[in-house]
Amino acid sequence: MKTLIMMGALAAGLVIAQSSHAQETTKGSVVTYGYGNQSCGMWGNARDEQKAGRISPQAVVMMAWVEGYISAYEDAESNRHTFKVTDTDGIEVAIDQYSHRHPTDTLRVAANTLFGELVLQAQ
Repeated sequence: MKTLIMMGALAAGLVIAQSSHAQETTKGSVVTYGYGNQSCGMWGNARDEQKAGRISPQAVVMMAWVEGYISAYEDAESNRHTFKVTDTDGIEVAIDQYSHRHPTDTLRVAANTLFGELVLQAQ
């Protein structure tokens, strides 16, 4: 129980530290907050830790960011697009694959790409 409390506190600290960072933008572009600014390479490193059986609060928080982003995007676009429904495992696999091919892209770019693929797969 003590370990779970410590992990929760660590994860909360990571979220707070990252959520205050926003990517610089130009007029007409999108502002990305939090973990969406992290590189796909960082996603890959965090997921590698998780796959090796180590606890990775960063992987958990990054996945939560992606799930929230995809959910919000689907909600905002539901009147204009039909999209294939997926689950957490499907999201992880898609982001893992994208991140492996594009380690310098941001997590937001990976999530946008996944959303586009979900729209195409629904057609």
